[in-house]
Amino acid sequence: MKILLTISFLMSMSFSLSGQIKNDDLYRYAERTGQYSYEYLLDWVEANITEKEDIALFFYYWIAIHMAYDDSISLEAISTSRNAAQSVQTQVAFKSRKTTCLGFTNLYNAFLQNFDIEHRLVLGYSRSPMNVLEEIEPQEDHAWSAIRWDDEWHLVEITWANLYINDREARDYYFKTDPAEMMLQHFPKDEKWQLLDEKWSFDKFKKAPLFDPWYLSRSIPGEEIVKTERNSKGELVINCLRPSKWKLSLKAINKYDEDQMNLKYKVKRSSNSIQFTIRKYDGKSPIRLDAIRIGVNSSEIKALGLAYFMNLSEE
Repeated sequence: MKILLTISFLMSMSFSLSGQIKNDDLYRYAERTGQYSYEYLLDWVEANITEKEDIALFFYYWIAIHMAYDDSISLEAISTSRNAAQSVQTQVAFKSRKTTCLGFTNLYNAFLQNFDIEHRLVLGYSRSPMNVLEEIEPQEDHAWSAIRWDDEWHLVEITWANLYINDREARDYYFKTDPAEMMLQHFPKDEKWQLLDEKWSFDKFKKAPLFDPWYLSRSIPGEEIVKTERNSKGELVINCLRPSKWKLSLKAINKYDEDQMNLKYKVKRSSNSIQFTIRKYDGKSPIRLDAIRIGVNSSEIKALGLAYFMNLSEE
């Protein structure tokens, strides 16, 4: 059965699975196996992918491509409604192709369980620009995974991967996310799953800058993404990594993500970074980092909300 399955699939996809499998190939395999039944999918992976990290990445792609988020169900409803509770069960979520963060994570962990990949369900808090703009406290409303191989734990955010799966540079961001970067948007109830030697407090989590994975995935590994400080004149200075060919700008905004005030700043650029020295700022309004570049046919390409900075009056 497994031999026939392997041969028929290879004939239809015209790929070679020998040796280490590249991420792009895993992505294409995940794209083309969306119609498979749960058992057929597991059989195909067992017959064709051997490395645990490749298996974990394949299922990360598969869920991000083929699953959709169900906005009609809350975590609170899951604990009080039988139908809502069923929606996050593995087989129900797989068949409906629609579930919540808990369903995404349960399905991902169930896939890993079949291949003896150690995993944990992580519950905790999440942050988005909405928390900044509307001054909403982060809620204990989210779930993600911790997975382990070669005696090392890694973090996987399978639900939010769905948002970036079509961006080739950003689509892998939530697979083995750097723990320090994960803490900018996720705060686990059990501090063990921060995977950091120096643990964050909940207050630090709430006040930290927010970054879009689009920006983080285009940053330079090992370098500090953003640094804010006051110079000798008391002016606010923000140093940012600059993606190649993009022009960065700052805006002070209000709760409706609209211009709040006119920021006056001077800019100093280097090959891969930019420094903003802000001359006029009330110290209270959140500051949003935007980017723009000129694309084909001189059309503007905008990337708004790459980062949000708060509590800058406390610097």
